[in-house]
Amino acid sequence: KDLVTWNSLIDGYARSGDVEIAKKLFDEIPERDSYSWTALLHGFSKSGKIEAARDVFDKMPTKNLVSWNAMINGYMRSGDFESACKLFKSMPERNLITWNSVIVGCESNGRFDEALSMFLRMLKEEDDFKPNNATFTSLISAVAASAILRTAKWIHGFMVKNGIGSDGVIGTLLIEMYSKCGSIESAMSVFGSVRRKKVGHWNSVIVGLGMHGMADEASELFK
Repeated sequence: KDLVTWNSLIDGYARSGDVEIAKKLFDEIPERDSYSWTALLHGFSKSGKIEAARDVFDKMPTKNLVSWNAMINGYMRSGDFESACKLFKSMPERNLITWNSVIVGCESNGRFDEALSMFLRMLKEEDDFKPNNATFTSLISAVAASAILRTAKWIHGFMVKNGIGSDGVIGTLLIEMYSKCGSIESAMSVFGSVRRKKVGHWNSVIVGLGMHGMADEASELFK
């Protein structure tokens, strides 16, 4: 077996959740490269075995951005927000995936204000990074949970200025965000701007109208 074959086996078992088999193969491999280490790290991280993942991370001869990001993701998924932030601060370099991981982690751990703060910090510190749909998906959810209309309008305005459309999941989330922030008018405006409306858009606006006591208007949408 050559290194590519070994790595493929380790990665395959790690991705399927058979991390113990992946670890056994990793221990038997005659030589390792960064892919070998990262594949095993990913496997432990995704399986929720965060201590084992950290052990692999600490032993890596050379750490790349993929391994740093995988470790941060693992901490965030396990709810260890403090360890994720500590690792983030010690990173020698970051990319958009890094920032997205932290923003997603803030939102999923209920730290909605911090999700927005990290987004603003990214805009300030990283001139070359352009937020993408993954960034806004978590950011919109965080703003919706905080229910601050002023912030919701600022985020939406930023998206419009940067060419982020309202089709797909983003549109659904914007409708939900405005509904939860108390502006059904803005929610309806987003709904009207969606060119190709899908079930999610219809469901979100109907739920939003119901939240605001507008059952008759919700019924009208079915006609």
